[in-house]
Amino acid sequence: MRPVTPSARRARRRERTSPPLHQIRRRSGKLRCLYAPGVERSIVGFSQDDAGDWVAALDCFHRQHVRHDPPFRSAPWVLDQAARSGRVGAALDCPLCERAELPDDLVVARTTDWFDEETMPPGLRRAHRVAQGTWGRLRVDSGRVRFRAKTHPIIDVVVGPAAPQAIPPGVEHEAEPLGPVRFRVEFLRPRDDRQVT
Repeated sequence: MRPVTPSARRARRRERTSPPLHQIRRRSGKLRCLYAPGVERSIVGFSQDDAGDWVAALDCFHRQHVRHDPPFRSAPWVLDQAARSGRVGAALDCPLCERAELPDDLVVARTTDWFDEETMPPGLRRAHRVAQGTWGRLRVDSGRVRFRAKTHPIIDVVVGPAAPQAIPPGVEHEAEPLGPVRFRVEFLRPRDDRQVT
């Protein structure tokens, strides 16, 4: 058995304390790929679409079809009212949140002041989250801001005046001005008349 060098110990310690989101490890001569889980959301209710398929309403305000379609997807519980009711509160991966796609029918509830590279609060430069039940939208008036979010895969984009960047609730993210910039953050919520059944 070979002795473990100090540099190998440090590398192992780094791996344990801050593992990357996607990681490949070699064990017993085999490659094994470990994936981080997606952005999970809670089911808050169900409705049926025009075709009669069941749609889960999620706490992020997205809606997602849940079908029992063996052998592709096995979800027999969706066909039973009591079993569906028992799934309210259960976690479901939301691929729309992973892509930071805004749900329909959200309206701006409040907006921050305009910030520049000097007045930007330090908290926006380090990892932070938008509260559950609220979406954010980074709107750049001039200049560019680098935006990173810990979705799966990671969102790492440069945001300019042409297109704002949606920020999912509860997802860790950070912003970094790239030179002179003027931007603000809008916080969005559903319209008051939006009902979940």
